[in-house]
This record gives sequence, structure tokens and C-alpha cells, in this order.
Amino acid sequence: MTTRRLFSLVLVTAGIWCAGCVTDAATDADARYIPVQRAATLTAQILTLRNGDTVTYDVGVIRVPERRDKPDSRMISVEFHRLPASNEAAAAVAPIYWLRGGPGFGGLGRLLSREGYYEAYLSELTAIAPVVVVGQRGFGESTPMACPPLPDAELGDVDERAERLVRFRQGALDCLAAANAAGVDVEGYTVNELAHDVADIAKLLNHDPIQLFGNSFGAHSGMAVISMHPRLVARATLSALEGPDDTFDLPRYKRDALVRIATDAESHAALAQSTPDGGLIAAFEALIAQADAEPFYIDTQHIRTDAKIRLRIDGDALRQLAQGTTRGTQWRYGLKSWPGDISRMLSGDFSEASRRLQYVWLNTELDNVAGFSMECGSGISDTRGRLMDAGAGRSLLNPTRWFASKVCDSWPVDLGQAFRRGFVSSVPVVLVHGDWDTSTPFENAPAFRKMFTNQHFVHVKGGSHGAYIEATEASPDFARAMQTWMRTGEREAMPETIILPAYEWQ
Repeated sequence: MTTRRLFSLVLVTAGIWCAGCVTDAATDADARYIPVQRAATLTAQILTLRNGDTVTYDVGVIRVPERRDKPDSRMISVEFHRLPASNEAAAAVAPIYWLRGGPGFGGLGRLLSREGYYEAYLSELTAIAPVVVVGQRGFGESTPMACPPLPDAELGDVDERAERLVRFRQGALDCLAAANAAGVDVEGYTVNELAHDVADIAKLLNHDPIQLFGNSFGAHSGMAVISMHPRLVARATLSALEGPDDTFDLPRYKRDALVRIATDAESHAALAQSTPDGGLIAAFEALIAQADAEPFYIDTQHIRTDAKIRLRIDGDALRQLAQGTTRGTQWRYGLKSWPGDISRMLSGDFSEASRRLQYVWLNTELDNVAGFSMECGSGISDTRGRLMDAGAGRSLLNPTRWFASKVCDSWPVDLGQAFRRGFVSSVPVVLVHGDWDTSTPFENAPAFRKMFTNQHFVHVKGGSHGAYIEATEASPDFARAMQTWMRTGEREAMPETIILPAYEWQ
């Protein structure tokens, strides 16, 4: 391991400050740093647990360049939280760097304020090693940059997909103009720069090596850390896999996940008798096809004024509802309502659907500037774009290709096709993915796995976007194997398949 410059931390009233510290040039081939001064603060906080015990942890803020490839780049702040290992943790275990999902993670502070959050999500990790939760540049306390809101709209002006896309695209262009006027360098907000933030925080804290823990976009950014700083990473646990070319989901992959969910639901005694011939998916696709050919109208109430209105429903509107009208399909615990959501629409009841569509269509909030940059920066390859344009799965779901073609073509951030082709790494990893995941579909996994020569893959059957947590709760053996892996790097007892308990459909 290449020797890195150590940071001298001097305690001052506000916390801990690093004055005049200079990082070494990056030691990894793909990490292009420029020597800059780093300043950071660490402020102690005390958290009271449910049982009355207390945990003292640090909230840190590090100043980093907005763009590391520009000598005159302005400096921005990135927040992180450092939580100590508990008494049961073994000595000399690589710190766990928890990379959160998104993009859009607003910081750990608001989550720690929730009663029981530490016990539910952090205590099992701190029982293994110190934990560092890294903020995402451009969000929350890490130099936030909100877009101007979209103008208010009348339903009659946004009840067709083309109109909604024009409105959204104009909002994105207005957001870009506002960012440029404010002096924001939008090219600094990419998953690669986020990966360098992780490395800078590790150097600041004298953590070498580290281990990564990330789900969804956390797996995407963890992949970037491994690519940019392989010698820093001892091992990684990544789940709900989002690879270098998975930012924009293929409709056919998400449809495959919905088919698996529907097949399970339709086999349940409580739902079998009410399932239409051919199944929920086929029946809903037939309804979509009818609305494509001839849109229909429903009488309902305006969600803001309670006035009586007629809402136009076409095929694209129904595709927006294919994952439900109430709780959606992202998390396993919320799936119970999905068959009922679909069945009500098939029977002609669009009361919940109308509220959901109005909420989405009249929304005035836009993504953060950094969100646009990170999504467009990771982008979509030519090959994946052609697959999306081919139309598989579009009988049920709207493609996300429009975002890449209607927004990213005007957004000046692109990590390029080389980024989306991926890399090859020998860093040891455990990869976990559920086959009911409709956010980062299970079909992402093969391409992600090809990048890692030293891997163990865990297939969670019936697992949703939260398959990692679902598997640890369902299988004590898996939970113990994960603890051993994070403590020692040993994977001998790690299962290859976890079958979650039968789902209790209603």
C-alpha cells in the first residue's frame, strides 16, 4: 500500500481543524487529483438510544474542489458522519464506509433524529467496525443546490405525455441556466467525483484500507470508488446492483420483475379467484393497448380545489400506474396493495389512480442540480439505448430513454462510453440482489458481476429493492455469514441463494 500523507488534527473550539494540509497526488491510475489544501471540521454529537445509553459520534465537513481537474475550481463542502465501533467490535477491522442510495441522499442527521433509527440500521454495523456515512455532494448539508420550481400547470395542459416532457425539459434548462448564473460548475457533480470525496475523507481520517457498503446508487458509487481507488478498498458489500450502464432502466427488465411478483400473487388463494384470465399483467397491458388506441375520460375531483373535473387517461398515463397507485412496488413490505391497485383499475375504479396522476402531473418540484448531473453523467450507452428503443417491455412501462434524449442532450455532463463499458477488478466483493426488485432490476446483475473476478453472488428469491435487509432478517445464517465477511473477509459460509418466506398477500 502506497504511503499517504497523514493529516495533523488540531482540536479547536468548533471541532477539529486541518490547517494547510495538502493531499498527495492520487496513487491510482484513473484518479486524477491536483494538489489542493484541505480543511475539515469534526464536531462531536451525542445520541440517546431507546434504552437510555448514549453514543458519541462526529459530524464532519470536508472542503473539496468542485472539479478536481481544474486548478481554479471553487471549493465545496461535503458532510460525513463518523460513528465509533461498539464495545463488541473486534480490533483492527477495516472501517465500513456506507454509501447511500439516490442520488439525493440529504445526510444522516435527519435520519439519526428518528427514534430507533440507529438501533435498526447502524448498530449491527458498529458492532463490526467504525462506520462512516458519506454525504453526496450537492445534496442536504453537502452544498445543496435546488432547481427553480416548475410553473404551475393546468391539468388540460399536461394530460398528454408530449406536453409533460416539454414542461419537464424546459424546467431542466431553466435549472441549468440558474446553476450557471450562480457559478455552479455542473461538471463537478458526477459519481466519479463522489468517489474521490470518499477517498479524501478516508485520507483525512487516516482510514486505509476501508470496506464499502452500498445499496442501489450506493452500489453505483461504490463501484466508482473501486474503479478509481482500488488499493484503498479491502472489500465491498453491494446490493440492488446499479452498474455503470444501469442508470436508465430497461422497461423489459422491470416488466420481468413485475411478472415474477404477479405470478406469486396470482398463486395465492386470496387472489386467485379475482385474477383475470391470462393474469394481471396481460389484462393490464390489454387495457393500456385500448387506451393507446382510444383514450378515455374519468369524472373525478381536482386534488387541490375539489372541483369536479374530467381527467383524460391514455396508454402512457396507465403505464405510469403499472407499479401501483398507492405504495408502489419498490419495497417488499408495501407490495400487498399492488394487486388490488391493478384490479381496481381493471374493474373501472380509477379514484386512486386519478389522485396519483394529478399529484405527478401537477408537481412543481424538480430534481436537484447535482441529481441531473449525476444521472446524465453516468448516462446510457449506445447499445443500451438501442435496446430501449427496440420497445421490449413498453407494452407495460414507459421507457426512461426520454430523459437521456430530452434532458441529457442539453446537460453538459457525460462521463463517456468508456465509463459505461465498466472495468475489471480483483477487489473481493459480496453482491446481493433480489429478483422482485423493480427499481434496480435483477437482470442488471450479470453485467455488474462481470466486473469482479473475486466475487460471491447472493440471489434473494422474492427480494425487493431492500433484498439485503430482507435476507438478513429472514436468514440468521446469512446474517452471521455477513458479519463474518465484514469482520474477516471470509466468505466460506456465505449462501448463494436465500428464499424469503412466502409472501402474505391480501
